[in-house]
Amino acid sequence: MLSICIPIFNQDVGTLAAELHRQAAGLGTPVELLLLDDGSDEPTKEKNRGLASLPLVKYEELPENIGRSRMRNELAKRSAYPYLLFIDCDMEVTSGEYLQQYIRYTEPGTVVCGGHLYSKDQPDQPWLLHWLAGSCREVKAAEKRRERPYHSFMTANFMIDKQVMARIGFREDLSGYGHEDTLMGYGLKKEGIPVLHIDNPLYHNGLEPASVFLEKTAESLENLWKSYKLTGKDPVYARMVTILRTYLTLKKWGLSNVLGKFSGLLARPAERHLQSRHPSLRVFDLYKLCVLCRVAD
Repeated sequence: MLSICIPIFNQDVGTLAAELHRQAAGLGTPVELLLLDDGSDEPTKEKNRGLASLPLVKYEELPENIGRSRMRNELAKRSAYPYLLFIDCDMEVTSGEYLQQYIRYTEPGTVVCGGHLYSKDQPDQPWLLHWLAGSCREVKAAEKRRERPYHSFMTANFMIDKQVMARIGFREDLSGYGHEDTLMGYGLKKEGIPVLHIDNPLYHNGLEPASVFLEKTAESLENLWKSYKLTGKDPVYARMVTILRTYLTLKKWGLSNVLGKFSGLLARPAERHLQSRHPSLRVFDLYKLCVLCRVAD
């Protein structure tokens, strides 16, 4: 009944797979665990290959990296069962009834998001910015996510009817890092497919140092602009993304070009601050807006 799909890239998924396998074995319904490696380094592959010995696991390796969107579409094609549970490889199961919670919602047309959490323990300085941004901006209870169900759609922990996945899927013409989930949420909204949000979270363990996190943030903003263009610059899409909506308002007022020009001067002081012991999320928001103004104008 359920295909658990985990795209792997440079991550040891032993603990995650073992817990999912333990829960799956006790469900009393058909379950498979699809682990597909997307061109990880050899040490990572060596750590994960042993998981193929677990009865419910299908572990395979792609010869080269094909990217986040194509990877998830490929997992869907390889799945055997009518419901697909997508889990990012850097997540951790928090509940002994995690899979059972999703099984309760296996109905035709289902799209269910479980949400995610970050540790309450503050990490050391290098990882502080990512932890703050994730804890304060990403983590939302289901009740809050339901207010804007498509805007809140995220791919780290969600279940989808395989037929809906075949109909919507991930846009493979959006390569690189970031906003493939935003674009899929937009597709679900345009097709009028309901998205249900529940409290069935996983812990996000993949904190990255601030320097890496800032690089990925810049890449994701480039992808945001690309994704906006892929929609034909649809106002519906713009209204789904706060920073995009803000940029377009500034552009309308003739201010985005000014902010984009100043972004080069502001970038280094902002990056130094954001890698400090006391990063401000307001500075981070301004930094992101400057980056978007630069890449979009």
